Amino acid sequence: MRDAILDGNQPELGGHNALTSLACVSATYVSHFSGQKVQLPLEKRNHPLAERLNRGAKP
Repeated sequence: MRDAILDGNQPELGGHNALTSLACVSATYVSHFSGQKVQLPLEKRNHPLAERLNRGAKP
């Protein structure tokens, strides 16, 4: 990260890669809880586990 800032380059594991990873993890949760296949990008960008807990469901 330091080198990326000093050199003005993108870090190797930048925000785009992190967002892609988060989308994959979220899709795994959505698929598990719904029992269905899901398509990326997800339509809803809320974290599916937090949404489920907010509805009072068990994790």
